[in-house]
Amino acid sequence: MPFHFLYSRPFCYKIYIFHCFSTTVSFLCKFRVIGSSDPVLAVEGEDAVLPCFVEPKDNVVELPLEWAIVDSHPQDLSEKVDYVHVYRDGQELLDMKAPSYHGRTTLSLEGLRRGDISLRISNVTQIDSGRYRCHLPTMKSFTLVHLLGELRLMAPPSIIHIN
Repeated sequence: MPFHFLYSRPFCYKIYIFHCFSTTVSFLCKFRVIGSSDPVLAVEGEDAVLPCFVEPKDNVVELPLEWAIVDSHPQDLSEKVDYVHVYRDGQELLDMKAPSYHGRTTLSLEGLRRGDISLRISNVTQIDSGRYRCHLPTMKSFTLVHLLGELRLMAPPSIIHIN
């Protein structure tokens, strides 16, 4: 039976995997996912960035990550959620994504290299308002980011009479 041993260098910057021959022992890094405690305000029709970072900062390009909009119990990771963006093996998984978000969400590859897993949502609507969960499943860490979509009120055109 293969033996998997995880060992991390100080400050948890890299994880090394060694294959041996017996029981499984794991020493996992204490990474944290951090988001904004303040709501993100977005104007309808514009882009919004939902901030989310890994501490300590490290390259997370190879790690799976999930962004989901959650309703009642965001701590219940088994709860059925609507995925907004799912990233595995260096690419987005479109088949897991809620249809209303297709073509509207992006992650920055350069940001992922620096531990920045912020999500950009383009063309925000009021329907996008809600709590979003940024989750790194392998680290068993998540955070919540609240998006408030605002309707842009435009004054009706003025009618000018010239005599």
